[in-house]
Amino acid sequence: QWQEEVLLVAEEKQQVSVDLEYLAKEWELCVEDRIDLDLALAEGLRAYASKQVDYVCCHLALHFEELW
Repeated sequence: QWQEEVLLVAEEKQQVSVDLEYLAKEWELCVEDRIDLDLALAEGLRAYASKQVDYVCCHLALHFEELW
């Protein structure tokens, strides 16, 4: 029974990595798709999205890798 659980946890860890990558790409795309915004708002959204990508992709992913 515990061997199955170990396999499931390994699969879930892999899925978390995939999900974090997906979220980072979504943040990048959400700004690129917004051509209807004025320059200042678009710049602010790009900055916010960039911070989200940095946090999700780098900090969170690295933190999980260190834990696992």
